Amino acid sequence: MKNKKARNILIVSITLAVLVGATVALILATRKPPVKVEPSQCNHHFEETESVAASEFAPGTMKYKCSQCGEEKTERLYATGELPQIYFDGTLEGIGKDSAVPMKAEYIDSNQTFTSFATIKYQGHTAMNYDKKNFTLKFFEDENGKDKNKVGLHGWEKSSKYCLKANYIDFSQSRNVVSNNIWSEVVSSRKNLDSNIADLQFKGAIDGYPIMVFINNEYHGVYTMNIPKDDDTYNIGDDEGEALFVINSPSSDSAHFKSKLTEEDKKTIYDLEYCYGDDDTWAYDSLDNLIDFVIKNDGENFKKGIGNYLDVDAAIDYLITTYYLGLTDNFAKNVLLITYNGEKWIPSLYDLDTACGLAFDGSKLYGTDYLLPKKTADGTFDSSSDSLLWDRILNNYSAEIKSRYQELRKSALDNEKTISKFETFISGIPSEYYDKDLEIWGDIPLHDKNNFKQIKSYLSERSSLLDKFFDNL
Repeated sequence: MKNKKARNILIVSITLAVLVGATVALILATRKPPVKVEPSQCNHHFEETESVAASEFAPGTMKYKCSQCGEEKTERLYATGELPQIYFDGTLEGIGKDSAVPMKAEYIDSNQTFTSFATIKYQGHTAMNYDKKNFTLKFFEDENGKDKNKVGLHGWEKSSKYCLKANYIDFSQSRNVVSNNIWSEVVSSRKNLDSNIADLQFKGAIDGYPIMVFINNEYHGVYTMNIPKDDDTYNIGDDEGEALFVINSPSSDSAHFKSKLTEEDKKTIYDLEYCYGDDDTWAYDSLDNLIDFVIKNDGENFKKGIGNYLDVDAAIDYLITTYYLGLTDNFAKNVLLITYNGEKWIPSLYDLDTACGLAFDGSKLYGTDYLLPKKTADGTFDSSSDSLLWDRILNNYSAEIKSRYQELRKSALDNEKTISKFETFISGIPSEYYDKDLEIWGDIPLHDKNNFKQIKSYLSERSSLLDKFFDNL
């Protein structure tokens, strides 16, 4: 009986083994070999493989690999800094003032994040001498840079072009932007404001804000992202009679309105930034008409005729604001001249990083009595402020200047307002960011003196001196 039972168990075991073997063989026979999924056809299931944490001044990375096709990718982890950030990826080889290089740009602030094709090139005149250079930035829709990508930053009107200012000579990073904000308020308060200027976003001034700049994941320090000196900024160049000049050097009599333009001056002194039409002769001729009138006329003749060539109210505002802010580089240089009718020129302030007594190269801080106006309290003279145009305005419109100065001191040039603007801007950049710029760029000029304390003291003392000066006009 036992043998029979054992035999039955053996038969069942053998039968099951045969069935299992046959089933496995059938499965193996019918199963197809695995097919490799091409990355282009894969839905991707990425899994984290490696990460490097970000820090305040350095971005991190996160690496992933697809479990299906094996494709790998790396994502940037933004630096943990408190300011807006922009990242450029590409090579700087070949970059210059007149040669832009293509980049992939990634921008992030508290309101938006976007990526874009871009180009950058160096910007500025004196700034080209410094290691930390300015950049002109343009955004594009395509890699070839054919279609502009207009983006809105900081609540501004959309544009495809911006300027990244290094502000190397101004360790506070504040002078250019805040002074332009002050100038914008001065212009806005002008009673006889030209309608073309009135329609502009910031009345012909620029605006800007601090931003952290990274190139190929390397931190390059704090810059300011600025609206550029652009045709869109001034809504100029598309209609007949429109042109814009910038005096870029005081090294010619024409820059001081003491001689008409030479052919060399047209190449090296006056930059014709924008002009209607292919023939720019009319723009130079019109500017020469203004210079010629200033040279040949004074007194009653000057007052009777200058309004045909120059917006006098704009010139008075220019002169007062230049004196108030102690701008040492804006009498015979960085004078921006705009015309919308081909005859009358409107002066506007530009490039204001020498505000509050800073020398043009950042090497020293002038006393509050310097250029007050054109001469210090002890009578010493500086040729950079020597301009027949501003002499004529000051001497022939003293009553109007005095009245306008007193009006502005109660509004746009009120010390409490102007000092508060500087304090707000500077305090918006944490102190460790200033320290980091020193670590990156070395011995930045006057970094131990160029600060809010100096600016506050300067404006308080200078305005007191100017109050007496203009009261005695």
